[in-house]
Amino acid sequence: MTDDVVAKDQWDQIIFYDENTLELRWLPSTRNATDDEVRETMKLFTAEAEKRMPSLLIVDTTEFRYRWGEAMMEWRNAEIIPGYNRAGVKKLAFIAGYEARWCPQAPRRRAGRG
Repeated sequence: MTDDVVAKDQWDQIIFYDENTLELRWLPSTRNATDDEVRETMKLFTAEAEKRMPSLLIVDTTEFRYRWGEAMMEWRNAEIIPGYNRAGVKKLAFIAGYEARWCPQAPRRRAGRG
């Protein structure tokens, strides 16, 4: 895969691959991000998707350290997902570590386990 970083800031990199794939790669610095900063990044990713019309989106959250605010999923569903639909995305993949902080249903490690 040949990749081209099409946007980046302190929270993320957005990468477009020759295979008509767009990736949002979250960075560990998201630990210090605010709700508004995460929302702006998600809007930028959506805008890139609408511009490039990829068939596949990848969201890599393995380094994502931000904790969702109260209404983040509701906002995402109302404001971000329609943009993915407008872009004609066929598949959406999430890469998540064991302790996905953004997902309230993600398993948590028990004390005493590595």
